[in-house]
Amino acid sequence: MLFWPSASRRGWGSDHGSTAKGFRQKRKIVFLGAGFFVYLLLFLSLYVLVSRLNLLNYLDQLASLLQYGMWVHLGVAAGLLLWGVRLMVRPPEHQDGSMLGAGLLLVLPCPVCATVILLNLTLALSLSSLSGFSTTLALFGLFMGIIA
Repeated sequence: MLFWPSASRRGWGSDHGSTAKGFRQKRKIVFLGAGFFVYLLLFLSLYVLVSRLNLLNYLDQLASLLQYGMWVHLGVAAGLLLWGVRLMVRPPEHQDGSMLGAGLLLVLPCPVCATVILLNLTLALSLSSLSGFSTTLALFGLFMGIIA
């Protein structure tokens, strides 16, 4: 389950954004809808990238990127985790309308998570008998199912 770390971080961000005190129902729907739309856009743009480019031509560059990817991911994940904890333990008197913007940072995909989604999508497209677009939507549904 390569999706789990990325999906769980995104899920925690959505949960915090949708349950923070002072958020009206309309804002919660906008927050969750924006997160859904951002990841749908990410999956679809990665599908276009994979279907237009032969990633094997860029294997050397991708391998050097992946060599340091785990360290970059640990750094980004640790920073986002600390940011999330800071937001959640923030005193109630400091939880105003700016919490929406601060919580949105936890919903946005980090570059390493986008790379993991790219690799999962590439593998799924090479193994699936479905059309490329259907496979992408199925993978997106699986991702959303993990965070729900």
